[in-house]
Amino acid sequence: MSREGAVILVAGSPDNYPLEYYDRGSGTYQGVVPRLLSRFAEETGYDIQYYSPGEEDQRAHLARNRQVDLISACSEDERFLHTQGEPIEILTVERGGETVTYQLWLTQAAPSALRQELSDFMAGVGQQQTAGLLVDAAAGRAPVPRWQESLTAGLGIAAALLAVIAVLLARACLRQRRRGKKDRETDPLTGLGNERFLRSRYLSVISEESRVLYTAVYFYADAEQLEKVRGPQDKEEMLRRTAAVLRRYAGEHDVLARVADAGFLLLRRTAGGEELRQWLSMAQASLDEVCRELRMCRVTAGLYALRERDWELDDVLARSGQAAAQAAREGKPYLEYTDAMHSRVQEEKRFCAELPRALERGEFLLYIQFYVDAGSLAVAGGEALARWQHPEKGFLTPWRFIPVFERADLIDRLDFYMLERCADFLDRLHGHVQTGFFLSCNLSRKTFAAEDFPDRCRRLLEGRRFARDLLVLELTGGADADGDRIRRNARQMQDMGLRVLLDDFGKDLTSFAELAGFPADGVKLNRGLVAGAETPRGKALLDSIIRIGHDLDLAVLADGVENRAQSDILRRLCCDAMQGYAFFRPLPEWEARRQLLEAGERNER
Repeated sequence: MSREGAVILVAGSPDNYPLEYYDRGSGTYQGVVPRLLSRFAEETGYDIQYYSPGEEDQRAHLARNRQVDLISACSEDERFLHTQGEPIEILTVERGGETVTYQLWLTQAAPSALRQELSDFMAGVGQQQTAGLLVDAAAGRAPVPRWQESLTAGLGIAAALLAVIAVLLARACLRQRRRGKKDRETDPLTGLGNERFLRSRYLSVISEESRVLYTAVYFYADAEQLEKVRGPQDKEEMLRRTAAVLRRYAGEHDVLARVADAGFLLLRRTAGGEELRQWLSMAQASLDEVCRELRMCRVTAGLYALRERDWELDDVLARSGQAAAQAAREGKPYLEYTDAMHSRVQEEKRFCAELPRALERGEFLLYIQFYVDAGSLAVAGGEALARWQHPEKGFLTPWRFIPVFERADLIDRLDFYMLERCADFLDRLHGHVQTGFFLSCNLSRKTFAAEDFPDRCRRLLEGRRFARDLLVLELTGGADADGDRIRRNARQMQDMGLRVLLDDFGKDLTSFAELAGFPADGVKLNRGLVAGAETPRGKALLDSIIRIGHDLDLAVLADGVENRAQSDILRRLCCDAMQGYAFFRPLPEWEARRQLLEAGERNER
């Protein structure tokens, strides 16, 4: 097919001798690739021209600005913007003991027919002719005397044969290397591509023009509960079956990869709107079947419609993953990433950046909500609660910032700040209030599981005068994460005289599974259990849990007691202590101290 007069601009590699290099004498590119492209031009009628030859490598710049049709002499590890399809292989050689494959990339500016014609030409040339050109280019073809021609020809033939042999060996090495590359880009559990695979496809497969046709669908497989109850094998089975379902629903132009322990990203080419919703509905129905069979797991999705300027895959992963995580928290099958979600992410980043300043300036306030003894209804202790007096956003309750610090792995800084405030509070009460008043401080599992946690607590308690059993460490969530270390740390806390309380007890079955072997001094009932106290089933469940707790010699505390009916039921069931708006609301530490001191004075009269 003739392309007479059609100009093809090439971005060359100026220093890749003898494959392609800039020759100062002639001011042109020389080497194997220029010779191949010259032959290609002769056969097809294209006018092949190198763009602004020189000693500077301008390939990335010219690709980014789409000023050329071809990017030349690229190793297989090089990636450029605005390319289309897969690269065209030129030659495989051995360099420095490694097999290197050189390629041509077509940019989005290239004529539509060029790829097929150039691919057919390179297939027709073959590695043997290309190897001969490589030898020819390396020899430089300098003029020689006539008497040397036969010798030179013989050496040239021998060199060419050796080159061919080397190329054949190199191709075998290349196949092995490609198999290794495939292994590196494959998730061993599911057989899908991994994040490395996704990154290699993102810019090469999805062009800038077609990017707006894609939606990133992040599937979050929440199998944590499944792993807790039935072990890692069941979790792995769930992830494999999730991957199999997603593979069935991935289209020809889609890209699917496992990008996290429980996260899958599918770049879905779609018209959006109703078509996308119908496809997602069918995919999630199949995923729900898997979840129903395995139980105790669910899969939620986050959607992010790609924009033309979405160059960074990290942003795409973060936004779609944020939507999936939010859907899981809200119990929804899927959520789309919105401007409001973006604003929330930016707020979270600001909160994390402001944490050191807020701790230094004392912006986090200690509030205390009293517990009452279930028998006498007298104040028995209190729970420490954090409030943030933010200089711009005002008074913030924990739900606004604690989950943020947990996700950012910064929660230990706030945990120890509050623990120190609790120790200060108890120390100021020492000698002024009845000795039985205890104060519990919430600590995240991550903080409690840290290897240096016991040493930090020991240093924090040095010089304090209060009785150690008045400080209660309230472990939020289950104790299963880093279970052995948490148990070891809990025993060390008890050896120091502190008490350990399991918070949110009865929320799930793992609470009972871990209770028998965990060194706890008490449990705090889940608010949902207390809310159901007025129903026959709820009351029976509370009765069983409280009796189990007492049989294990544990104190049982109830949270979220909102009315007298709940209070009366818990008292009849012999709960030890209660907390909730039926008795006291959270008080700032100064007010809590004032009330405790006044009560102490009344008791002394």
